Amino acid sequence: MAPKKAAGVPARPAKSMPKSKAGAKADSSAAPAARGPAGAVAAVMSRLPVAELDADFDARRLAQEFAWEAMEARSAGHEEEMLALCAMASVVHRGCVDAQAMLIDHFVDPPEKRAYLFTKIVGIGVEDLVEQFGAKFLAEHMGHMWHELEARPVVRAMSALATAHGDLGTPESHDRAIAVAEEMLRWDGEDRLGIRGSLIGWYLGRGRHDDARALLARFEDDGLLPIVWGRVLLAFATEGEAAAAKLLPEVVMQNPHALGYMSGAVKIPKEDFSAIQVGGKTEAIDAAESLEAALRANPAFRKWLRAEGAAEAAVRDRPSSRRK
Repeated sequence: MAPKKAAGVPARPAKSMPKSKAGAKADSSAAPAARGPAGAVAAVMSRLPVAELDADFDARRLAQEFAWEAMEARSAGHEEEMLALCAMASVVHRGCVDAQAMLIDHFVDPPEKRAYLFTKIVGIGVEDLVEQFGAKFLAEHMGHMWHELEARPVVRAMSALATAHGDLGTPESHDRAIAVAEEMLRWDGEDRLGIRGSLIGWYLGRGRHDDARALLARFEDDGLLPIVWGRVLLAFATEGEAAAAKLLPEVVMQNPHALGYMSGAVKIPKEDFSAIQVGGKTEAIDAAESLEAALRANPAFRKWLRAEGAAEAAVRDRPSSRRK
């Protein structure tokens, strides 16, 4: 239910007190006024009428409804509507993580600023969950947070935070990205948002082969393109060309566009796309971006891929012998 409007009647101004000849002294029993910004805010608010809400008013729910509408507006390309709804959601409830995340996505480009801001809103989101449900909520639902609607915004914000750290491109930032992604997988063991695709790239980029192997074993039957390419790269790094060559044909068959991006023969375009087409160029670009750190750290792998790609192209383009 929408909140009732305030009566809008200003408080009656207090009558001024006459000064004595010696000057009026402050009442010693009165509480001392707070100083600084907090005191200034408190002083202003103490002079304003209070708006009353219905007992069943739920600020969190209203804010999240605004956020969901903002997501729909963003998907439809209605940018101004999205921004207005996000602003409303943030006013109604400061803990509306989805709304704040969309505002960061829209207004903030530098990854270091994004990482800072997403760290803040992840913290706000976790605090809000504990405030609503108590600390036991985290313990009871850990590993299955995606099944709890109230926790999904925090998982989404964690994904954005990990990506922001990864985009900084330094070994230290990749270590931070790994830490966030691992915590995200602790929250959502099924990984509905697919952070494992980036995590395998960060592991391989940092030479953490045991961690990469454990992640691949955890998602053993996973067909996510960065994961299947991660298997090839890990085999190359730890077992050599022959082991990687056994895996390559099936991976190339899954998405023929990916080989060019992975090898560096085709430059990865810097463009945003709203949807990923399985088997198409968008999936290949997304996978190459996910594995960018690993590919940069393994130039011998890219060189080998280019040779394999050239050999495959030569066989494919060879003219068939004519029958006499």
